[in-house]
Amino acid sequence: MSVREVVRYQDPKSILVINHQGQIRQLFVPFRVVCIETVQNIPKGSLVYVESVFLHRKYILLYWINQRLIPYSFFSIQISW
Repeated sequence: MSVREVVRYQDPKSILVINHQGQIRQLFVPFRVVCIETVQNIPKGSLVYVESVFLHRKYILLYWINQRLIPYSFFSIQISW
């Protein structure tokens, strides 16, 4: 996911990804993400699967990964348009 792409909550089983050209793609769980900053027990560069998505007032989006809720900002989505 580039800096210009936006991730929006859709429901617990999917998210919407919008690129800088306005193209929208809906991703359904489980989808794969790359850890861009070490968080909890997940090292930077690791590929992990998002099992569910949650909406949170403070963190905006949380991913359920390895039985933990983690803010989406620690991850990048590898998507081809």
